[in-house]
Amino acid sequence: MINILLLDLETTGIEPRENQILEVAVIAAQISKDKLEVGGSMSLLVKNDEFNPDTLNDVVYKMHKKSGLLDDLETKKTFD
Repeated sequence: MINILLLDLETTGIEPRENQILEVAVIAAQISKDKLEVGGSMSLLVKNDEFNPDTLNDVVYKMHKKSGLLDDLETKKTFD
């Protein structure tokens, strides 16, 4: 059995020098020959006082709006 961590970042775009991380998610899992078992997960919203949703391109804005991420950034506790 192999233990792995899966990492997912939600960002304002795909340019690392220009865009910002909005959310970090991690899933712990175990892989065996014929199955994947998820052990646990967590996600953190990243606080950025300079973030302005109006600066997102249309595709990214729609994606994060549909998923609820933009609303979560306004209403839930974030990680500094």
